[in-house]
Amino acid sequence: AGVRFAMPATSSTSSSFSSTADTIAVDTPVNVDASLTLAGGKPALARDMLRMLAVSLAEDHHDIPVLVREADTAMLLARVHKLHGATRYVGTLPLRKAAHDLEVWLKTTLAQGNPDQHALEKQVARLLQEMTQVSAWLARHGDQLEELIRN
Repeated sequence: AGVRFAMPATSSTSSSFSSTADTIAVDTPVNVDASLTLAGGKPALARDMLRMLAVSLAEDHHDIPVLVREADTAMLLARVHKLHGATRYVGTLPLRKAAHDLEVWLKTTLAQGNPDQHALEKQVARLLQEMTQVSAWLARHGDQLEELIRN
């Protein structure tokens, strides 16, 4: 599985991301140690949360671009908010940050009026990229979660 180095969240990361579980494995979008910590040290819960995220990501990866095309910003905000909440329980800090950033951007821009479509598409593209990275990692390592996440 390659060498994993844990790095603390950088100072440019919002303070809402500072906790002992917020470490990034350099070579992977999923940090299993952080997932275990966020699950209260319960390996079965950590595995279940990652599996539930995998299902959610498949649905969201399909639905989010549709919501952007349909300009359904209220539903888009709701989906991104839900995704951001889900990422707070697993070790997927880059995805969590992308979801957080888009959620804050949507709230701010919606309060000011209609969001700029180009800026929205750029924000969504970043989120989709992170979602793809996590989904790919989970597809490759999903059968190994039992071994990867231990007490």
